Amino acid sequence: MTQAQNAQAESTPTNRRILNYHLTKLRTDGAIISGAVLSVAATLGTVVLLHENVNGFWIVPATAVALTAALVPTTVCVREIFRRKRAQLSIQPANSSVRPLALFAFSLVFGMLVTAGVSKNTLESGVYYQIGQRQLEQQDYLAAAETFSKFISVAPQHSIGYYKRGFAMYKAGQLDLAYADLKVAIDRQPRDWNSRVLFLGTLDRLGRADELKSELGRAEQLNPNARRSLNQLLESVDG
Repeated sequence: MTQAQNAQAESTPTNRRILNYHLTKLRTDGAIISGAVLSVAATLGTVVLLHENVNGFWIVPATAVALTAALVPTTVCVREIFRRKRAQLSIQPANSSVRPLALFAFSLVFGMLVTAGVSKNTLESGVYYQIGQRQLEQQDYLAAAETFSKFISVAPQHSIGYYKRGFAMYKAGQLDLAYADLKVAIDRQPRDWNSRVLFLGTLDRLGRADELKSELGRAEQLNPNARRSLNQLLESVDG
């Protein structure tokens, strides 16, 4: 056997080991990345399902991108730490699917815990939102108002909490409280048509003619059909 053939024969196992190393690393990194992405998608998907109409929901995809960007290198670093410790102990990894699956499970659980921790207030307010919605559907308006008060305490930045509580107070006949909540809602979201029209209806029932005329003028600047929308709302809400 020539010297060149000997060198080629010796290099073949080395090349195979290098290839196997990179394939193993690719599988483990793929398991980690897929687990991190899936955990973020699952948790934030739950947030989206809980919050049907929350304003400013651009924060959800932004949070997903940020968390994924943080989780992937974090979990890869954890994998690298364990790999180096194993190398120091001269322990070779078994060539099986157990390790990638274990890393996938770790990444999934770790990612969901981190995402849930970051999204705690959003998840909690989403639960209150869904409970309040059911109470409105069951016409338990005072209970719904109390639930949306909890929603507001957790997520005061979302104007929809004030609209929903204002709606519950309106239906419960607590017009002064409905007025206060709906005023906050339209101040925060001037183009929130539901809040604005219900606010007009509240002013009408309170008999505040001057304020109603002024607010109706503002509403007609946003929508020329404001008067007709007001009449339709009063018929549907009071009916």
